[in-house]
Amino acid sequence: MAGIIVSGGTYSGSGDVTAEYFQTKSTGWDVTLTSGVMELYGELSSGETLLNNWGGDANAWKHNDGTVKFTHNGTRVNAIGVTPSAGAFYNVIVNGNVDGRGVNGVQFITAASGSHLKIANNLTVTSGAAWTTQTAGQADFLLEVIGHCLVTQSGATLFGDASFMDGGYNATRHGLVKVGSLQVNENGYFSATSGTTGILGVPNGGYSMYIPNGGFYHSSGTVDVRFTGTDATQVRNQDPFYNYEQTLDTGAYASARVNWRGDGSAPYQFTIANNLTIREGAFRPVNAAYSIVVSGNVDVEAGGTYGYSAGDFEAAASFGSVYNLLGTMYLSTGTTTITGPHTSGYLWRTNAGTFYHNNGLVYITTGAYNGADVYPASTQHFYDLTYSGSGTVEMFGCTIDNDFDVGTDIIFRPITPTQAFTVSGTATMNGFFGKDGYPQTVDNTFGALNIKSGGTYYATSGTTTVGSNAIPAIFDNNGTFTHNSGTVTLEYGAGGDTVVTGSSRTTFNKLNTGFSYMKTGFVVEDTWATTGDGGGATTFYKSSQNWVLGTTSSTGYLVTNVGTGIQAGDNTTISGASEAYPAIVSGTKYDFHTTINTLNNVDFTDAQTSDANATLVLSNVDFSSGLTTNDGTAQIVTFNSGTWVKFGGSFLPGDDTKEIVSGATVIFDGTGNYSQDNLATVYGRGDATLWWESTGNYSPNGTFTSTGFRDVFWNSDSRINQDAVFRGSNLIVGKQFSSQNRAIGTSGAPPKIIIANGGTVSSSTGVFHASSFSNRGGLFVSSSALGLDGTEYATMGDGMATATAVTLESWVKPSEAPYENTMIGTDSSKGGILSSNTLNKIRIKHESVDTGYTDVDYNWVVDKWVNICFTWDGSTGKVYADGKLLHTFALSGSPYNLTKACIGSLRENGDWPWEGNIGRTSIWKAALTSAEVREMMFYDWTTVAASSIDQTDCVGWYQFDEGEGASISDMSGSGNTATITGSTPWANAGTWTGGNKLGSETGVVAGNLYIGNGGVTPTVFGSSYFPLANRRLISGSKFASKSHLGTTEYYIATSGTNDWLNYQKLEEVATIGALNDLKVLADGSNRSYFNFDSNANNEQCNTFVNAGYIRIVDNADFYTQDFDNSQGIWERGPSYDGIIHDDGSTPHEYEPIDLMDDQDSNFDTSELID
Repeated sequence: MAGIIVSGGTYSGSGDVTAEYFQTKSTGWDVTLTSGVMELYGELSSGETLLNNWGGDANAWKHNDGTVKFTHNGTRVNAIGVTPSAGAFYNVIVNGNVDGRGVNGVQFITAASGSHLKIANNLTVTSGAAWTTQTAGQADFLLEVIGHCLVTQSGATLFGDASFMDGGYNATRHGLVKVGSLQVNENGYFSATSGTTGILGVPNGGYSMYIPNGGFYHSSGTVDVRFTGTDATQVRNQDPFYNYEQTLDTGAYASARVNWRGDGSAPYQFTIANNLTIREGAFRPVNAAYSIVVSGNVDVEAGGTYGYSAGDFEAAASFGSVYNLLGTMYLSTGTTTITGPHTSGYLWRTNAGTFYHNNGLVYITTGAYNGADVYPASTQHFYDLTYSGSGTVEMFGCTIDNDFDVGTDIIFRPITPTQAFTVSGTATMNGFFGKDGYPQTVDNTFGALNIKSGGTYYATSGTTTVGSNAIPAIFDNNGTFTHNSGTVTLEYGAGGDTVVTGSSRTTFNKLNTGFSYMKTGFVVEDTWATTGDGGGATTFYKSSQNWVLGTTSSTGYLVTNVGTGIQAGDNTTISGASEAYPAIVSGTKYDFHTTINTLNNVDFTDAQTSDANATLVLSNVDFSSGLTTNDGTAQIVTFNSGTWVKFGGSFLPGDDTKEIVSGATVIFDGTGNYSQDNLATVYGRGDATLWWESTGNYSPNGTFTSTGFRDVFWNSDSRINQDAVFRGSNLIVGKQFSSQNRAIGTSGAPPKIIIANGGTVSSSTGVFHASSFSNRGGLFVSSSALGLDGTEYATMGDGMATATAVTLESWVKPSEAPYENTMIGTDSSKGGILSSNTLNKIRIKHESVDTGYTDVDYNWVVDKWVNICFTWDGSTGKVYADGKLLHTFALSGSPYNLTKACIGSLRENGDWPWEGNIGRTSIWKAALTSAEVREMMFYDWTTVAASSIDQTDCVGWYQFDEGEGASISDMSGSGNTATITGSTPWANAGTWTGGNKLGSETGVVAGNLYIGNGGVTPTVFGSSYFPLANRRLISGSKFASKSHLGTTEYYIATSGTNDWLNYQKLEEVATIGALNDLKVLADGSNRSYFNFDSNANNEQCNTFVNAGYIRIVDNADFYTQDFDNSQGIWERGPSYDGIIHDDGSTPHEYEPIDLMDDQDSNFDTSELID
């Protein structure tokens, strides 16, 4: 049949019609297509197989629910001259009987003024191709298919990308295509518009889209699903969508939903190459195991829902981003991957909606999307969250119910410092957590924290809590932990041990721990407190580890007074970071257990008890409230050589305790006692120092070797309670020493006894065994001390020059609270050690090095000896008091200037003078070590020169052996003699209570007796054993020995001319009795001076030999049985005209002597032959 041309009138088809073409001409016609099938197999010469040119009455064209079938290829269909509301066609079939990829097919003209092509029911492309013009029509339509669109066999429907066409046809359409439903069978092809393809009708066979075998080309367009007539549909597509949107009628169907599925093989991945937008209704897989990939953004708006609300929703999902979540999102129980790119700067923004993690993993890989944000609401929870890739990601605070992982090349930042994170499981830091320079200010909580090698946790300045009662609380650092002045709290976890471990050495600021195991050493710069959490102790559980508290410039604290405290479960070391800033341990719950406890630079503020077989190895440790080692436990307490250990409370070693003190300084201060059990043992005292600053009792009852401490410095008013405790010691008494009538030393191991200015040896009936004796006022065997009143000082000139390292050191005893007082001055006031012009500070001047000075806190004690020392090695200054490091500071610059050195003055004019005593001063061109500073504390020059200390670096050593005169020898041999300014710069003698016994019959004092200047007060010995020739007196010295060497002899000696000793001063301490043989001595031509004052009136002695100067005051009478004045001089004169009565039978009359007959006479004056 030829073509059908309608040029006017009416056409009404019926049955099946076959024609070459169909054309309307002119106007005024009326067309009713057949209700059957009209097949058009050819075309007009103008190229149309159907042509309608009239844009007149829309009711003039009626499809009559029939089908138009196009079987000619390379033709056009133009049916939009009129656009009936019912559509131009009812059903359309394209069947060119050829592969649609190889022909131009049928082109549908889709647009004219105010119209578009509409198919009221179905479009079927069986073979050949159907395609449209590029121009969109009314409402931007390219084509509207109310019913089902089926592409089958070898058909191709082209609204967009047609690069698959064999002929290279590729003309993308930009408009709206609407179909009721879409199906593409195997070998069919559907190329979507680059605009929107709407799926708007009733699903066909339960499917709104059914493309199981591929053939869908998205053309970078959008598929918008808006099905009707049911509550559920399926979208099945093997090929990717570009954008997928859905807006379901949840008003009519509350449970409206799209069930999606990809095809191919399991897990039947559903792919969206760009964005997924769920405006209304639910969007979820047909099967919970099917997977989805959205390369762009997932947008779930207020009426939308993604995923399953219940059940095992294991579908793996990969999204570019999740942004603008206003509705509800159910994540996979498996993995949801976020790959980027970000949307508006966000990889994840769900803060305005609701999502449920379903115990799944969100895996965010940043790729190249550096700086993208993740923004959950603070109330939203992830289950597992992992960041991977590289670059920076910023996140708002949230809760993670299981594990959190920051990938290796990730910089993870809280978006502001106030964002907090809670992780119930393990937080693993492979990358960097935190914002460098901007730490969080809120609290983070992790079930466990694992910082991997190369990873960093840049901690909050608030509290990081590790432990959630869900898993074992483990802090595992193998990377970098930066504390940012925050706190880490380790709470007792569940299911295993609570642990601190890792290969990296962690530095905490503050740390709180309960029942836990410390399996690696670490540093706590501020405070470590035990909490009692979990009911057990914090246990050191790794051998040979070192736990450090504090910094080199601040003190760290360990608080053990809560719960069961601290336990040493293995051989461990606890250290303060610096001797100047020791670790302060408070509380009594420090369990030394059965292990080796090495303690360095530690101060225990509360009394400690060791009640197991522990070993304590101590260096610079202060038991401020004492230490007890219980009986019945084999304990060892080792005091490390070159260090000090102090007891502020009592030290009470139990019966099986061994004390090893070799080379150490053992200090007692406060009110503590030293009371050993009888079975305790002590080793190594022969080269150790005992420094007694306590008012308690010294009562070591235990077993010890034959030697006592090498040095004993008694610098407190206190007593001993044990015999023979200072065997062979160098006993220096700086305050009151009470022996409780017990012997000091033994005849076989006598100590050196030195009584410094301010020191007093109290009255005792016990014997003071001694190898030598000095009370000259200094701190060494033969030394005196300076006693400066603020106008006196000494200068050494310029001989010391400059030095690139120095030590300045001095023993001093202030007579008033030091304020602008100088011990050592150099460089015309620019160098030296002095007290600051602020109370309770030491000032170190170093202006020649860097024009500055350094003040160091120190609580001065008036009338108490202290050693102050400053060392500088060219880069670091250190300040010591009594051998304890007080402060270190950086110091570098020019050499230190030692010229114009002074003792007791800031410079050579007496500025900022010292008021009080100076017992030794030394100046070195080397920085002595801490051990050397302590070692030489009580060395005189002879001893230091014989020690391992390199004395060749000493350029000035002044120990004041002279005791008199106006110059002080530099014993270093450097020739820097000190010249004294002032008239009375020498210190008074220490106090030896008269009548005390020095030496014994079996232990005669072999060494010299250096007698100091006690003013009018003599040094008097009773029943003592020493050679008289060994006495060494200086100006002002006064000496007496009663019952000397066990005889009746009473010896008196003074320093020389007009240095008168008054009888009264002897009577006060050791009365000259009737049985005593009195001898006033002379040392060559240097005679002693003795004055019988009014207290001598009517007193007497047995015999009296005078080799010195004597006189007796007016109206005084002194009696003797035999008076020998042959070697001496009796001075008479005004006020001195008293009488010495010689009642002996053979008087020697070198001076007039009055003889009286009295009751004591052995003869009668009548028998006298003169």
